[in-house]
This record gives sequence, C-alpha cells and structure tokens, in this order.
Amino acid sequence: MRLLQVAPLLPYYDIDPNIVRFVGTGAWDDEVFYDEPSLSGSIYPGIEYNKRQHLNDYYQDLYEERLLRISTLPYDLVGLLDYLIQKNYTTSFFYQILQNNKTKFAGVDGNFYFSSNRIERDLQILQINNGEVKVISK
Repeated sequence: MRLLQVAPLLPYYDIDPNIVRFVGTGAWDDEVFYDEPSLSGSIYPGIEYNKRQHLNDYYQDLYEERLLRISTLPYDLVGLLDYLIQKNYTTSFFYQILQNNKTKFAGVDGNFYFSSNRIERDLQILQINNGEVKVISK
C-alpha cells in the first residue's frame, strides 16, 4: 500500500508515466491501485478478477469479510485432491501427476501445475488503464 503514497509523487519528480512503464507484482491485483493516475499504463502478472469473482462473492457473503488473495492456492489444491478421491485414484497416480509438469489443472485463478513439488501458475500480463485492468497477453 506504500505504492499509493509514492506513486502520486513520481510525476512531480519528472517521472512521466506516459514515457516510463511501471512493472508491478501480483500484489497490484487490487482495485485500490487502478484509480491512481500515475499507475495508468503499468503492467503486472496476474489473472483477471472475473475468474475468481464467484468465489470472492461467496466467501464475502458467508464470512462477511474479504477472501485473502492467496487463498485461491489451497482452494484449488483441495479441489484437486477432492477430484482424485472422487475418481478413486491411487496415491502412486497422484505422485505421477506431481512429477509431470506438463499436466495442467484448471483452477479459480487459471491453470496450475506442479514443478519440483511447487505449485506454478500460468499467469497473464495485465495492464492498468483509466481505472480498469485489461489482459494484454494470454
């Protein structure tokens, strides 16, 4: 959130957002950054909000608080485990999946896969423009 304190000062110090393109992180995937004029044109990796909107709305209605952004990772993992259990797949089959990083799964935040026992995601490049975010790469 410190970015919102610093960003308005950038044009004052002759850092023109029309010339300099700022590159952010997935932490910018929050509506509070979209209306800051000095961040217009900035890019960051992420997934469009509409992909997880249903889960966010459901969580908000159920618990009366916002879903933590990182919560989609365990949500997707539990969904994958539930799928494997429902299909009666064996533990050895699950290990095969973990070792094959070409096997991708559809999750709330897009496709994910396992690489070196870590969850990896296929992210898009998003761009902030005039209070909105649009995908500029697939």
